[in-house]
Amino acid sequence: MSPTLVNLTRWSSGLGRRLVIVGPDGEMLLPEPSWLLPGEISDSFELWRLAGPLKSRRRALKLSQKALRRLVGVSGSSILFWKPARITPRPIAQIVWAQKLGFSIALQLKELPDGRPRLD
Repeated sequence: MSPTLVNLTRWSSGLGRRLVIVGPDGEMLLPEPSWLLPGEISDSFELWRLAGPLKSRRRALKLSQKALRRLVGVSGSSILFWKPARITPRPIAQIVWAQKLGFSIALQLKELPDGRPRLD
């Protein structure tokens, strides 16, 4: 059995890292706001943070949800449930979703070596 995307974000966090979306130019992409709001659950924030740039990219490319579904190779209901993060995609589906839109998923340190949080 493979881990869920929630488990991967938790494991990453436990190791002092986080999953990030990286653009074709190597720049990390963060939706705004890029911080956890008071009372917000970190799991849902992390999933939203990973999905935000992908949603924006789909819109910028003028891809319909149906076209994205065909591109990624999933059912229409999968895309509908992923977008508001009600049901998380399997990690491989999230990776394929990013790759098909020209992005990648990487691990990044959550803090700088001196313990200060990263701001990028």
